[in-house]
Amino acid sequence: MSDKVEFSLAELMIVAASEAWRGDGEVLASGIGVIPRLGASLAKLTHGPGLLMTDSECFLVEDPIPAGTEAVNPNLSTEQQIGTQPEVSQTNPLSYGWGWWWFSNIEFRDEKVALYATFLPAGTYEFTYSIRAGLPGVYNVIPATGQEFYFPEVYGRSAGSTFTVLPAVE
Repeated sequence: MSDKVEFSLAELMIVAASEAWRGDGEVLASGIGVIPRLGASLAKLTHGPGLLMTDSECFLVEDPIPAGTEAVNPNLSTEQQIGTQPEVSQTNPLSYGWGWWWFSNIEFRDEKVALYATFLPAGTYEFTYSIRAGLPGVYNVIPATGQEFYFPEVYGRSAGSTFTVLPAVE
């Protein structure tokens, strides 16, 4: 019986991609694609702890909806059309700014709003939606979270807070 260890071609490519960042002075790694991304993550974990990852793939942002409220889904024809995603202008595709289309799927659920991005370039993003208050009271706002599906160590969380819904004035 042999003690020879077999490696798949993918495993060898990941290690080779990791070695590309060894000792070359790079501080940023943009692993676009599964194997380069795994290679950059392996480099960060083994020999380049100071290596910073840039763009993200398969990113999820979840924003819990506070109790006593409901999110207004602009895609339902029965709702007001607040926050509707603009159409792309063929003559001026950047007329609404750069990057508003990065989230490939937006779900308005009972308990949260979920944003999915297949590819998300490094940067700061702001997504605004409306909520409708239903019951008066003081409520906690649970922090929103963001993370990569396949690299959960890439994670962030917003601050929590409280807000008050006052009773309607008659």
